[in-house]
Amino acid sequence: MIRFLTSVSFLFIFAFAADVNAQPLVKDARNAFAKFNRSHDKKDLELAKKSIDDAFKTSKDSSSFKVNLNRALIYSALAVADSGVINDPKTDATHKALFSLQKLNNPKMIPDFQEDIDFIKSQLSKAYLNDINSHLASNNYEEAVTAFEMVDSLSGNKKSINHNIALLNYRIGNTETAVSYFKNLAENSSQPQYYLLLINIYESAGRETAAINTAENALTKFPENKDLLFYVINFYNAQRDYKKVSELIPRALKLEEFDIDLNYLAGFSFENIGQYQRAEEYYEKVLNSDPNNYDANYALGLLYLRIYALEGKKENLLHKSKQYLQFALEIDPNQIKTLQSLALLYSYNGDENQLRKINTKINQLKLN
Repeated sequence: MIRFLTSVSFLFIFAFAADVNAQPLVKDARNAFAKFNRSHDKKDLELAKKSIDDAFKTSKDSSSFKVNLNRALIYSALAVADSGVINDPKTDATHKALFSLQKLNNPKMIPDFQEDIDFIKSQLSKAYLNDINSHLASNNYEEAVTAFEMVDSLSGNKKSINHNIALLNYRIGNTETAVSYFKNLAENSSQPQYYLLLINIYESAGRETAAINTAENALTKFPENKDLLFYVINFYNAQRDYKKVSELIPRALKLEEFDIDLNYLAGFSFENIGQYQRAEEYYEKVLNSDPNNYDANYALGLLYLRIYALEGKKENLLHKSKQYLQFALEIDPNQIKTLQSLALLYSYNGDENQLRKINTKINQLKLN
């Protein structure tokens, strides 16, 4: 019984002695590191490195919070001082600093040393950013992505870092990864640019449905953003979904009240859904801004001709139609569609002489 107690006591004293031996080395390392922060002389940093390496040698010391804290501080500073492409994980300062940083997981100790831990992360981020520049200079985008991901894990999900990760993933063809990052950035941003980037990516990949769904979702979040609004309008215009266009275009006109193209599209859309009075209103707005606009003159002349045919053959409608169609013909005498519309008008009013002249000109243009 006595020998057992003696043995245990011996082991305890031996372990305590090992801990005591490590403490002066840690203190030396800390002092040399503090000196380096004042002098910026790399010799002081090398001295700090030597002391902390000696303190780190035993398995007990290699798990000590304070040993790892100081080791991470010193090696993270070395990683910046010796910036360049990351080397063998067994010898590289960045990896050694990361190894010790990961050992700083004691929740009771962390609050007292948070400032040091933040410094370590900041230095490692700088080291990886230096490494990124080297990778980008050599067009090594995959390694740059990996380095950016390390910066992301160290910096706490910064938007600028994730933005670069997304862009680089897109550049090297990791489209789904890029989309995932941009989605996260979009959802947490007060600006619409990430939605617009997502839309461009989907369009480039031929994913039309994903693009319009993203645009419409973004538009609910940013209802007055012109780029999003015009994208959705143009999409539905290309689909000839004039009901959708007519629902959205008044919002666009609040932003661009006198825009000729928007007003013309508004008129065209309302005409196609049978709201002729509103169509007339928007065509007239175009002509108020640009009286010599061929499209609006032709559209208004054709609109009156259509109303004449569909809603009662009132002579004043033919008169209005003729007025605008003839002016459109003066603006562009070689537009066959204008001549064909006038031919229809003359067939309605029974003017055989004018109808012959128009048909002759149509035939001449077709031959040419």
